[in-house]
Amino acid sequence: MQRTRGRPHIQARPGDALPAFLHGWQTRYSATEPLDKLYECLERLRGLPAPAGLWESDILPARLPGYQTSQLDLLFQEGDLQWLGAGDKTLLFSFTDEPGLVLPDREDTASRFLESDQGRFDFSSLLDLTGETSASLARGLWQEAWQTLVTNDSFAAVRKGIENNFKVEAVQAGTTRRGRRGNFNRWRGSLPFTGNWLKVKQSSDPLDLLEQQELNRERARLLLDRYGILFREVCERESAAFHWRTIFRTLRLMELSGEVVSGHFFEGIPGPQYMTPTALRHFRQPVEDKVFFLCAADPISPSGLGLGIHGEHLPRRIASNYLVYDHDRLVLLVGRRGRELRFLVEPGHERLSRHLGVLHHLMYRSFDPVRKLTIETINGEPATGSRYLPGLEASFNLIRDYKSVMIQREL
Repeated sequence: MQRTRGRPHIQARPGDALPAFLHGWQTRYSATEPLDKLYECLERLRGLPAPAGLWESDILPARLPGYQTSQLDLLFQEGDLQWLGAGDKTLLFSFTDEPGLVLPDREDTASRFLESDQGRFDFSSLLDLTGETSASLARGLWQEAWQTLVTNDSFAAVRKGIENNFKVEAVQAGTTRRGRRGNFNRWRGSLPFTGNWLKVKQSSDPLDLLEQQELNRERARLLLDRYGILFREVCERESAAFHWRTIFRTLRLMELSGEVVSGHFFEGIPGPQYMTPTALRHFRQPVEDKVFFLCAADPISPSGLGLGIHGEHLPRRIASNYLVYDHDRLVLLVGRRGRELRFLVEPGHERLSRHLGVLHHLMYRSFDPVRKLTIETINGEPATGSRYLPGLEASFNLIRDYKSVMIQREL
């Protein structure tokens, strides 16, 4: 009866409005400086596992227009931020004093390369200490990083690993001096020389029931701050420490204390939905009038949720697909990193140039930009004869050939 009295009486929004709510919630900032905004963004996203390359190519730029990789490097130098492996080529961010909050319980496993919990070693020092070859040490460090045994105090090491797919180039004898030098440079460039490697600290002491319940409360609060709304499907994108089965009972107890409220906030979500009173006030406000994009593999993308949002228009949940929203309306789908465009508005739409901002992002983002964007089809037809070409030409320098349209990056 107490839960029933505490539930708000509101008009549920259509499920198609969920992405706009989630994006609006995650882009509310109290800070004004870019570096402070980045810190606030990562504070909200800490503990979220995502492919290593997706963080700087799409996740952070979708929340921080104009994001630069140098900003993250500065945070690592000045703050208490760290990255932790969360599976093969997947990582999450956390603060150095809270790995127990964001990591699932696990048995303490020893590292082959690092014994001390306090020491930091650069790659050259580890070569001397371990007696390993550079290739075997690099492979071993990345394997242990994905197992959350070791990490590096610089994100530049991850960036370098992404460029080489976390593999070490083999040194092959070239037929000329230039060939040998080129092989050596590729080999050296694939080694994680940047930063210092250290062991991940995590307490292995068992928690009693009260301690475990308080830990679950902190995890639920973190998720509520991340999404604004919690339900089963969105929690299943999290690590095991934040799955629905882990925090559902905690949410029920928090509802009794008034810390969260339950209700039917969005249509199409089959199970319970929870919000904080602050998020509920945000929900009751009109949706902000803005244009934004999401990579289909973004944690707040509707792709793969299984909720029927946008119906047949929803693309596959892969990193090469993008969704563009105007207000809370889906207006453009980008497939295969720009090779396929599907507009859901007319060619003469007054905000078409803003909808095309996702293509500008692909070509000019700070990390992993596309040097030349080739458009093959628009709305399922050859791009060369599309009615949307005038709108594209107004925003980009187009180059046409007999079967495709190319956007050349301007220097």
